[in-house]
Amino acid sequence: MNRITLKYTFRKTAEKIDGFSKLSNGWHYGQGITPSIKVIARAKKLNEIAADVGFNDTNVFPGIDGEVQFTAYFQDLYLEFTIAPDGLVTYIYERDHQEMEYETISDDEAFVKIRSFSGVIWALSDH
Repeated sequence: MNRITLKYTFRKTAEKIDGFSKLSNGWHYGQGITPSIKVIARAKKLNEIAADVGFNDTNVFPGIDGEVQFTAYFQDLYLEFTIAPDGLVTYIYERDHQEMEYETISDDEAFVKIRSFSGVIWALSDH
């Protein structure tokens, strides 16, 4: 994937995150809370860090309780961060479809976790 395609991928995820602020309460068949500005900002920060670290794809999904689920991919590596309105983050790390880590952490710890994958991505990259 070339650099222009990567920038486009992360920009599309950022635009999708921004769109969550336009969801009205009840957006999902009468249920669904609009994610807060704080939750949206956390998801955008994870997306920015993922781009800096070297992930090659990201995606994001709104949850009905005001949470946002952010995912990042690189080859057989998959990270998932579900950012809850209370500031807690459910973190899942999978490699080759095997769950390696699953824990509830703070948003600051989520930022540290995703940054910690820079060395792994570098080692997996075709340099």
